[in-house]
Amino acid sequence: MENEIALMKVLDIPDELKDVANIYKNCINLNGIKLLKSPSLKYGLYYLHLFEAFTKRRERLKTEIEKLKEKLKNYKGDKIDINKEMIRLDDISSKLETLGKEARELYDFDITYLGKVAKKYDTIKDDTIKSIYVNSSEEVVISRIKYYINYEKYFLIYSDIIKQLSSFL
Repeated sequence: MENEIALMKVLDIPDELKDVANIYKNCINLNGIKLLKSPSLKYGLYYLHLFEAFTKRRERLKTEIEKLKEKLKNYKGDKIDINKEMIRLDDISSKLETLGKEARELYDFDITYLGKVAKKYDTIKDDTIKSIYVNSSEEVVISRIKYYINYEKYFLIYSDIIKQLSSFL
């Protein structure tokens, strides 16, 4: 990324999210990508890595929820209300599914946008167009990191719920 200052502002977050921020920071700090001469390829790869990292984190939570639901079905104790907890887990699963679809739509939209701007740069080969492409690409990447980190706050809450329920099983 060319604009390290803007990126650092985005990653200046509460301690609870520092590990998560590092995951996203590593998606755009890949040495091999930085050396690419083509801005369109470089920003496309940054964006792909960010999307994949977010998707993996969301999928991990979904898997944990499914495992927990299986354990709840076999729970014989009386410390928790199984039906209430199943409804709560179903609600979280539903939110994660909706979030996945939304993230995919945003990814597709942004990649299309980046592709159109990159095509203009590739055909015109003008420094002004390159500057526009790099700046707009960085804005897209930074806004997407903000988006992902915002939802990571919910992921922390969901993880806490999973840990709490797991302690009873």
